[in-house]
Amino acid sequence: MEKKALGVKLILVQVIILVSIIIGYEMLMRKKTVYVDSARVFNEFRMKKELENNFNSIQMERKNYLDSVELRLKLTGQRINESKTVSDGILADFDMQKEEFFKRKQEFEEMDNSLMKRYNDQIWDRIHQYAKEYGAHKRYAYIFGLTEASSILYANEGEDITQEFIKVINSKYEGR
Repeated sequence: MEKKALGVKLILVQVIILVSIIIGYEMLMRKKTVYVDSARVFNEFRMKKELENNFNSIQMERKNYLDSVELRLKLTGQRINESKTVSDGILADFDMQKEEFFKRKQEFEEMDNSLMKRYNDQIWDRIHQYAKEYGAHKRYAYIFGLTEASSILYANEGEDITQEFIKVINSKYEGR
């Protein structure tokens, strides 16, 4: 009888071990849902900071150019106002220079908007690429991006991988 009881206990222990292994394996294989703060990821991504510096540099060059043209126009306008006799040719030339200034200013604004959109698209494309690779590596089912306008109204802070994700994408961007 003791042998039979020992055999039953042994089988029971083996079943428990097998069930534990199966449950452990299932837990390891279970895909997890996590989230990141999209605005923080975007703003703390080094690629964004580099492109922003580049954009600011280009914008400053354009601003300096426009400022110098505007100053020349103001000085010419003052001379015209102070002069008692001004030829029609000078007035026509001044009006043409003003038109050119406003046209160039509008072109620069459009170019700035276009460049900013292109940079933002490049940044988001890279973030999405890195998120896809990172999510697959970590076996996440989903990585949600929280924004002020997102439809996720609550998320457990324990599922927030924002800081970890920022470190990973910055390292990846820098080639580490």
